[in-house]
Amino acid sequence: MKVLVSGFTALQINTEKRTIQKIDVPASIVKALRESGHEVDWRKITPGEDLSSYDVLWINLAPLNSLNGRQGAMGALYALSSGIPCVGFFDDWQTNTVFNGARALIRKPQMLYKHLLVGTEHRGDEGATYFSRADIEAALERIKQANPDAAKKCYIERYYMMDNDENIKPWEKRLVQAAADLIDARWAAGMVPVCPMYSFGDRSIVRRRMPSDVGPIEALDPTATVVPTMQGVTELAATEKKRAWVLGALMPHDGWLERKTPTWPVEIVGSRKLIKKLGGQRFDTEKDVLEFYNRHWGILSPPYPHAGSGWWRSRFLYAAHVGSILVTDKGEGDPLGDPYKLKIADVEKMSTDELAEAALAQRNALAPYIPPYDRFVEHCNRIIERAVAEDKGVKLNADGTRA
Repeated sequence: MKVLVSGFTALQINTEKRTIQKIDVPASIVKALRESGHEVDWRKITPGEDLSSYDVLWINLAPLNSLNGRQGAMGALYALSSGIPCVGFFDDWQTNTVFNGARALIRKPQMLYKHLLVGTEHRGDEGATYFSRADIEAALERIKQANPDAAKKCYIERYYMMDNDENIKPWEKRLVQAAADLIDARWAAGMVPVCPMYSFGDRSIVRRRMPSDVGPIEALDPTATVVPTMQGVTELAATEKKRAWVLGALMPHDGWLERKTPTWPVEIVGSRKLIKKLGGQRFDTEKDVLEFYNRHWGILSPPYPHAGSGWWRSRFLYAAHVGSILVTDKGEGDPLGDPYKLKIADVEKMSTDELAEAALAQRNALAPYIPPYDRFVEHCNRIIERAVAEDKGVKLNADGTRA
């Protein structure tokens, strides 16, 4: 089959210049689909283009009202309105933001014409986004008058990455209708929901946080695509590991950390906000993160609202690989049994031998859930086939009415 893969963010539409190497599940999906024999295009979509040559779409989802999601948002909505059999892949654990972004567009279609004032650190009391070109130009003029030097670093750009309003106007009703369908009708018409998940966990925890028309979730496990990237890092001897915790996350979890009151030192990785507040560092590659984990006994896993669902998080795999101990919260590790029910205080009381034994127990508990790569390839192919088999079509006319 001929498959078009696209999405909302720069990474999802294959246009991001990767200065930082990170896990890229959409890239692994594209590779797997090609290995299954499909002809795959992975790119940004332009509203108005002819998509009729494609048999199925794989749309990587993100909130269309976020700064990251604006790169391919309009093209993704246009594709979703085409009626072509479709897969919706939730590339991030914050699934509710995808639906909330769609609701925002339905409430306020003017979002399609939003403008962004870039260089916001110099804007003073001015806002970052405006729905009127005249309003944002007036804001920039006020900045120029108040601080001409600072204004040199400010400029205006379209919020959604289109050349001008003419690219959107012919499709306005259709794009807004696509956002409405993203909440209900598109799923009911056969769009297949896919989430990155380990093969353990209770899927209903995630499913009940989604609209009622979303069908059964396909839990796609990318573990096998990440395992080869870890082979260059070998577990350190127990005597070389520090009695310290690593908190690695992009979201700030300082409130949660304060409530946990660990006695071991905590080293922060990832979150700019938390690093600014507590100190810490960011890394350029996943290998750097893995090597950092390797030097510490404890890895902290702050709570997410879908704890216990098996949502895929690299720290499970990373900690097990380097023989460190993962401590989860809110029952996230419970599906793996007692080795993953340890508390911070339990770990901090252990001797070095006990720490090594606990880490090995976690590795052994996770091992049965590390599938072979061919299973990932087969699952990607099966998802595509399901989308085609279940499709009932949600086709729209050019004026946004359903065909």
